[in-house]
Amino acid sequence: MPFFLVHGEEDNIVPFKKGEPLKGIVPPNPLFSLNVPEMYGSFCIDTFLTNRQVPHKTWFVENKTHEFYGVNTGEFPETGPNLYWDSTIYKTSSFLFDQLQPRVNLRIGIDGKTAHLFSLSESNFSVHWDFGDGGTSNKPQTMHTYELDGEYKISLTVCNELQACNTASQVVNITSTGKINWTINNVKVFPNPVNSRLKISGINQPCEATVFDLSGRIQFVEKMQPGEALNMTGLKEGIYLLQLKTSDFLVIKKITKLH
Repeated sequence: MPFFLVHGEEDNIVPFKKGEPLKGIVPPNPLFSLNVPEMYGSFCIDTFLTNRQVPHKTWFVENKTHEFYGVNTGEFPETGPNLYWDSTIYKTSSFLFDQLQPRVNLRIGIDGKTAHLFSLSESNFSVHWDFGDGGTSNKPQTMHTYELDGEYKISLTVCNELQACNTASQVVNITSTGKINWTINNVKVFPNPVNSRLKISGINQPCEATVFDLSGRIQFVEKMQPGEALNMTGLKEGIYLLQLKTSDFLVIKKITKLH
C-alpha cells in the first residue's frame, strides 16, 4: 500500500518522530489523569517504509506545527487556508494520480511501410493510437501502412476504468525497403491451441518468454534455453500473447490456451 506522509516537523499534537501525543497541550486536571501511550510519527514511519522498500513519498516541513496548511481540526478559519494549502492539494493529487494512472507498454514492429502495433499496457480499458501521419486506431492490437517514407512519432494513450490516462511514444523510421526483425518466419510455437506444454522452434539462443493476456497484464516471465518447452498449465482458458525476446530480435505470437 503506497503512502504519502505530510507532517510539520514541530508538530506539538501528533509527534513528528516518537513521543506522547498532546504533550503539554492538555492542562492538568485533578479529577482525571490523561495517560496517552507513545506513538511513532511520520519520521519513524518513513524509516520503516524505506527499510522495507515500500513505495511512498514524504513532505516534511521545517518549523511548522500541526495542520500547518491552514486548517484547525479540519475546519477552515474565516480567513481561509494559508499559502501551504495549494501545495498540499497539488502534492496529494499528484501522488494519487501516480498510483492510479496505468503503465503504458507498447511494442512496434516495422515491415516495409507497415507498422505492427501492440498495446501490452496494464490496462486497455480505453486505447488510442496516433500514428503520426493523421491516422488513428482504438484497438489494442492493430497495424498501419504509411504512404510516404520518413520518421513518424507513434503515440499510445491508454485509460483505465477510473478514467486515469497515460501516454507513451516511439519514433519509427519508415522506408520502402527497410525491415526490422519483428517477426522471424522460422520461429514456430506448437501445439497451438495448447493444453499443457508449448514447444518453440526456430530459436537457437537463450530467450525471455513473457505471456500477456489481451489486457496487457503480464501472466508470467520465464528464461528459456533452446529446445525447452514452456509450461502453460497455470493459465486459465483463453487467448494470450507470447513475447519471445533475445538480444537480436523480438517475436510476438498469439496463442490459445485450452483446459
